[in-house]
Amino acid sequence: MRKRITALALAFVMVLGTVALATGTEKTIPVTPMELTVNGQTVTPKKSDGTPAEVFAYDGATYVPLRYLSELLGVQVDWSAESAGVAKLEGVSGPLAGADGYDRTVSAELVIVGAGGAGISAALSAVENGAKKVIILEKTGKTGGALNTTAGTLSGARTVIQELDGLTEDTYESYYEDLMEEGSKDGGIPTDYLLKLYSREAGNSIDWLWKNGLSEYEFQEDAEGHKAVFAPEHTLYSYPRSYKPKAMDGKTYKSAAAELLDRMLSKQSAIEILFDTEARHLICNDKGQVMAVEAVGANGESLLLESGRGILMATGGFSGNPALVAAYSPLNGSVTGNLPTTDGWGLRMMQEVGGYVNTDRMYFPFNPFGLENKSLPGTGRIMSTKTYFCGGVLINQEGKRFVDETSVPVDRQNALAKQTEGKQYEFFTDNVVENLLGCNTHNGMWKMYFATDTGKADIIKADTLEEFETLTGVPANTLRATLESYNACVTAKGTDELGRTYVPTDNIYNAVIDTIDMKGPFYAVVTKCMNNNTLGGISVNESLQVITQDGTAIPGLYAAGECVAVWGRWLSGGCGVNGAITFGRLAGRFMMEAGPMAEGYKPQNAANIFPLSLWEKKTETLGNDSLLKGLKDGTYEASVNGQEGIMRLQVEIQGGKIAAITVLEQHETPSIGAEALKVLPAKVAQGNSIEIEAVSGATLTSIRFMDAVSDCLRQAGGK
Repeated sequence: MRKRITALALAFVMVLGTVALATGTEKTIPVTPMELTVNGQTVTPKKSDGTPAEVFAYDGATYVPLRYLSELLGVQVDWSAESAGVAKLEGVSGPLAGADGYDRTVSAELVIVGAGGAGISAALSAVENGAKKVIILEKTGKTGGALNTTAGTLSGARTVIQELDGLTEDTYESYYEDLMEEGSKDGGIPTDYLLKLYSREAGNSIDWLWKNGLSEYEFQEDAEGHKAVFAPEHTLYSYPRSYKPKAMDGKTYKSAAAELLDRMLSKQSAIEILFDTEARHLICNDKGQVMAVEAVGANGESLLLESGRGILMATGGFSGNPALVAAYSPLNGSVTGNLPTTDGWGLRMMQEVGGYVNTDRMYFPFNPFGLENKSLPGTGRIMSTKTYFCGGVLINQEGKRFVDETSVPVDRQNALAKQTEGKQYEFFTDNVVENLLGCNTHNGMWKMYFATDTGKADIIKADTLEEFETLTGVPANTLRATLESYNACVTAKGTDELGRTYVPTDNIYNAVIDTIDMKGPFYAVVTKCMNNNTLGGISVNESLQVITQDGTAIPGLYAAGECVAVWGRWLSGGCGVNGAITFGRLAGRFMMEAGPMAEGYKPQNAANIFPLSLWEKKTETLGNDSLLKGLKDGTYEASVNGQEGIMRLQVEIQGGKIAAITVLEQHETPSIGAEALKVLPAKVAQGNSIEIEAVSGATLTSIRFMDAVSDCLRQAGGK
């Protein structure tokens, strides 16, 4: 990556003694001292003895010590005493760029980093407010960001949907109070002025989506046929204001919001998205305004993106960066289900120009039902049997119940975080499954996943509690006592020491009251704390301008979406999706309406800037070539559990070598895993090697692919 270098003239002139010229003569010249900035940060070049070296201008040119430039650019400079008039630079790769140091410079009225819900909504809003050209940088090959990992529940007050349902008593104040209460739990500190802004504007975003096509979507409705519902997977609002539209193209989109935003985007010729383009640094101009971004394109091309109205950072959170999460998270044994590209680099970019991240307000909300991926520990997905709402129980590694299974999610989350390895066993018997299948409120995940061949592989089955102990290490005697005590409470129809009530109530989580069948067989699914997003990030003012630690707005720099500190400790249902959309829309409008920018800001690293070591990438090598020895010719087939179903492939062996690999069936994420499967077969076959690197951003798919290939090779005689 080439670095952006700017020299600023100081207000006086000095005379440099004698300057040696290439011809061997000397000349006394007047020069202008210069202040040097690199990537917007003031720097002072040093001589070989460590003392400051002058940077100066003479006759229209700026002079910087060659030794310093060599270190800055990462190239070698050879200086020979025998040929003192010649300096050689080694290690410069590729063709030399233009005068600005970039392979290509692109300009737009507005530049946005990130094509997720916030970035796309901001672009659409900017065009609605008069923008003629908007460019979005997106590091992956697909729009949507975190919307690709969620079903996409929305939330907002006083919406057209509520009005059509006859629910007209909701208020902005009630919505704000619910958001504040949830975010303030467990010591959380929401950003009050942003919650107030959101609670007033969220309903407008729902209406905006409705007007642009959301009205055409099928919604999950309640018993009265309302589209405005309560969402039992989250803490319930005081009024029905959750909306659950279903994507029309379920194979391509998980959320209706992502699908609809793409549809809206396709109608706008003023918006251009540069896919597979990664933003690296923000650039300040000589007035201290953030007006450009340097980036790297798909083929290593260095780009400078210049904006007429500043830069909007919509780069998402950092739950896909285990190192950054571990540095600040108190969670015990959590797994992440987010994309590896959700790495938090956007926060580091903003810190480089002074943006403030309050690390005391970095929160890590999690769900108490994360199903860990066996192939890549530490990652997983939101998935639960929900049998504990229908007569089942939650057991820890010690064989004991540890929480009222019918309590609100926050209580279950906090209790799970304290357990050994942060894990629980969703424990049940056949009668509990029958109860669940009769309860449409809670059986969705069972029908979608655990009833399939893929999901059944995650269910532990044991005919006796002693066998269960052998399989899991959970002590049989303790577990037996726990289950017998639970059954006694069910029979007594009272309330136990954990607070679980064994009589019918209006608690949606207390759906069915039943005992555990002590005759067996016994079943369990291991789930953990699931961290799917991060709350806490860059600080912004009421206009969504990024601010420094002392509250100074950084001219030209805005932020929206998950990268911004808004919600406090816990995120209310539907705000993850509509929060991004709403703040994105506001940012696009604010930037288009903004007056003249302030001048004179001095960019510098934030005092608590994240260390670069948190982004060190580890190479993931797949396979073992020892399996290639002694292969018998033929065609072999194998299947493994994939993202949303079976991955099935065929390997053809000819002459004792891999001749071809064909993917027969797959259900991976279209823009990520499915794309990787277009590359991996040829990569293995052409090199006749399975010791290859995982496709960047598609590690899980790469591992599944290699597991299936390895299975085929074993069938062919590989050992």
